[in-house]
Amino acid sequence: GMQDLRQMQEQMNKMLEQLREGHQQMPGESGKPSMGMSEQLARMAAEQEAIRKRLGELKNQLGGDGESTGELDELMREMERTELDIVTNRISRQTHLRQQKIVTRLLEHEKALMEREQEERRVGETAKFYEYSNPKEFFEYNRNTNRAIDMLKSLPPEFKPYYKSLVELYFLNVQE
Repeated sequence: GMQDLRQMQEQMNKMLEQLREGHQQMPGESGKPSMGMSEQLARMAAEQEAIRKRLGELKNQLGGDGESTGELDELMREMERTELDIVTNRISRQTHLRQQKIVTRLLEHEKALMEREQEERRVGETAKFYEYSNPKEFFEYNRNTNRAIDMLKSLPPEFKPYYKSLVELYFLNVQE
């Protein structure tokens, strides 16, 4: 997976850095690599190509996520540039920085894949239908309650309790 690719790329970076440091310590050569160094460069270029091809396969497995696919394509182009630098023995500071950038991007993609796998998906539920037992009784109860509240509001507060009770009896008789 993505983690294996990142680890392989990190190993490639270490080897390139060692090669670059070794190349800088040997001034005075004509710029042509020795036979042992040529073999090492060829192996490194082949390994970088293998990493790039595995990244292409992984990209195809991931499918059609447009943004992610575009970033992986860019990573593959960067790897091709590194391969060219290795084959032509032009390993420079820019090559090393490009390799670090590749590893960083691989790490970001690895993290994104892990988050995608762990992401909780929302599950839709169908609406539930509730049956009301008897809506007519419910509406009748509300009407009676509202009438009682209106009756209480209609009584003037200055009535004495005797008159209040007479008014309430009147309203009860009227309702029936």
